[in-house]
Amino acid sequence: MQLIKRMAAKEGIVLALVFPKKRFASLEKILDKFAINDWRISDSLFLIEVEDQYVNSLGHAKAAVRRRSHEFGLVDKSDNIRYIVIDDFGSDLKRQITWVKHTEFVSCSTFKHLNDGLLELRLKEWKLDWKSSVVREVNKWQHDALAEKEIEQWLDQFDKISDGRYRWVGERLLRNFKVISSQDMTRSFERNYSENKEFKQICIIRYENGKSADSISVMIRKQLSHLIADNKVLEYREFLESDVVVDSYVFEDGAFTGIEISDFFYSLMGISGYTKCARLTEIGRLNSLVTNVFFSLATDVGIYKIQQAIKKLDISVNVVFDSLIEVLSDSGRANLEAGSLYELDDHGKEVLRFPDLDIVPQAFLDTRWGSRREEAINFCRKVGVQLFRSYQEGKGKAWTERRIHDCALGAGNMALLIAFSHSLPKSTIPFFWCHGKGEDTRGREFSWKPLFASAHSL
Repeated sequence: MQLIKRMAAKEGIVLALVFPKKRFASLEKILDKFAINDWRISDSLFLIEVEDQYVNSLGHAKAAVRRRSHEFGLVDKSDNIRYIVIDDFGSDLKRQITWVKHTEFVSCSTFKHLNDGLLELRLKEWKLDWKSSVVREVNKWQHDALAEKEIEQWLDQFDKISDGRYRWVGERLLRNFKVISSQDMTRSFERNYSENKEFKQICIIRYENGKSADSISVMIRKQLSHLIADNKVLEYREFLESDVVVDSYVFEDGAFTGIEISDFFYSLMGISGYTKCARLTEIGRLNSLVTNVFFSLATDVGIYKIQQAIKKLDISVNVVFDSLIEVLSDSGRANLEAGSLYELDDHGKEVLRFPDLDIVPQAFLDTRWGSRREEAINFCRKVGVQLFRSYQEGKGKAWTERRIHDCALGAGNMALLIAFSHSLPKSTIPFFWCHGKGEDTRGREFSWKPLFASAHSL
């Protein structure tokens, strides 16, 4: 049952549940409903299982509990350790747990009492419930103050637009949402930084106000100053326009669809129709110097798209990523290699040829969606199309329906559940970032307020 070696956290309440093996399935259901989402691998919640044949053997039960407690680091008499013992045991096992700091840190309860609300109450009291975990996660976001009140208001919108039918969808999406902190991102940069100590210029790409470049620059200056000569982080295009002759290291947060970075390089080379930035005065600089572009997080589609642009332009650019999300299905990989993943819409823009078959929507990989997975996807697609269409219209952009449907679950239909502390990719499912209007199940207009309201403002 316990497959991952874990040790109890030194901060925050740590809960150990002691129970006979026969109770595991029922206890698992309660924890899946109320506990932190990753309770199975958490350092704050541990299950200590006693074989059923030892339920009436105090000596064997105590030995099993003590052994597992040692393995989990629960025996150092810390102030933060709590035990709950299910009282199926014929003898008083609670009194045998003598390695805790205070006797009141060990309690005993019937399973019925736990199931009727006591365990939910204790999880909330000790901040081991999923909502407390979500509040901690979303507060890594730098731009909006998000507390449980804001989370409840966001979830209430699922009730309002679905006549009370789909709040559970919002809850499951929220429970799986991750915010990548600035420390995690800069550590990923450092892991991939060249071991060559000779100075190479560190750069950021700034092709539009309000994008990630300034935040990334600040992070690098503050957290990676030991890698930077004279504490200088330059804008990449300005560096290319200078007469400095060194290789450059460009730090970026993510590559998801790969479109923005690809378009940026096309623009630098002055390719017709690309306007991310002005053409370089001397485009040969992209060959005479080596550019190393580092992504903290990327998708297989995004990296492929960028590498294809580099190949087509024949420029000296290397792409490195720290973590890769594989969003392509088997058919998607085959179609990508065959050059048939995309086709052109009526405006000449690339759209996915078979989005439902070729892309794996990441938000729905959790097995806890169960038999209602397709129902959840269909609901998210239906609302996502409305939100994205409204968002684009608010920006004054006219997209084809094909292209809009490619973004029903976020750009590229990737359905990511990810934000960086400073920015949120549009490949994340629209509920989290997209301001827009639509019609609820009764045909009434609604205005959606995303949880991260400042991520992509109209």
